[in-house]
Amino acid sequence: VTGAAGGMGRATCLELLRDTRRRGQTLRVAAAGARPGGALDDIVTELRAAGANASAHVADLSDPAACARLGDEVSVAFGGLDMLFSIAGMTRSGALATLDVADWDRVFDVDVRATWLLARALHPALARSRGCVVAVASVSAHSPFPGLGAYSPAKAALVMLCRQLAQEWAADGIR
Repeated sequence: VTGAAGGMGRATCLELLRDTRRRGQTLRVAAAGARPGGALDDIVTELRAAGANASAHVADLSDPAACARLGDEVSVAFGGLDMLFSIAGMTRSGALATLDVADWDRVFDVDVRATWLLARALHPALARSRGCVVAVASVSAHSPFPGLGAYSPAKAALVMLCRQLAQEWAADGIR
């Protein structure tokens, strides 16, 4: 689960925990965040206290090498993978006429490219388990908001990326 230290990521981890408990299973989750300590350690501690096999992983999702490393780390740590929850995201305020190119790139790197890079790194494990990729977009993918010049296009791109992945990877049993 990327973005595990944030609101939606944390909530996803806790819902996965509730779901696996209802099924009589043990949750194995790799909680990924941008920074060590703090909220990331807190969610891992909470999951472990509830009986989950949880580990914290830190990666700058704007860095392709870090995404590849994270994918390898998680696959090895758990001996496989059933799901990728790509929840991490960011925004930079600014209208398109004045938005800094570096801000545009950073938003696209984290909100779109990271999902692709992680999915690509995890493809073999997901194919073995007939797993799935879940990526969180936003209503901004369909309706732009003032001052979020890069965010809305990035979330729209994420939606299309997921459609493309679904089309290309269906034959591999990946949803």
